[in-house]
Amino acid sequence: MPRVYHIQSSWDIPLRLPNTVPNRCIANCVNEGRHSAIRWLIFFVGIMERDGQAIETIYTTKATDVWIGRFDHGQMLDPKCSDAAKLALVYKGCTQATGHPTEGTNHPDIKEKAMSDALQIVIYHLQKTIYDAQGRNLAHYTLRLDDLS
Repeated sequence: MPRVYHIQSSWDIPLRLPNTVPNRCIANCVNEGRHSAIRWLIFFVGIMERDGQAIETIYTTKATDVWIGRFDHGQMLDPKCSDAAKLALVYKGCTQATGHPTEGTNHPDIKEKAMSDALQIVIYHLQKTIYDAQGRNLAHYTLRLDDLS
């Protein structure tokens, strides 16, 4: 069964599922969800990939579209910065991996380290823009829900 990575916490429930077809399907769905979530976050902070390069996310003008620029103090990540190049590769890898099942391709790396690095870049950018400007801490709001009031 593929390994599913996550942050250890006090509310963790260890899943020791037998290696059955239904459980493989569940694990694959979780993995697909991770790919979609990371891809969405990268898109949200303003990065896409085109022809091997990081480019600024192309948004429509629909009122229902959401991206970082629609938030107070939200700033798109500069596609020329070194972090943008890393995010663009993960964006492309997640896009290709969720489009159809693949193995042994030349798609960009989306193993645990690449996904974790991308998430850290996004979280840092969100903290330094939206959350710092409001005197808030992103980790506080995502990991300590019982303290929200």
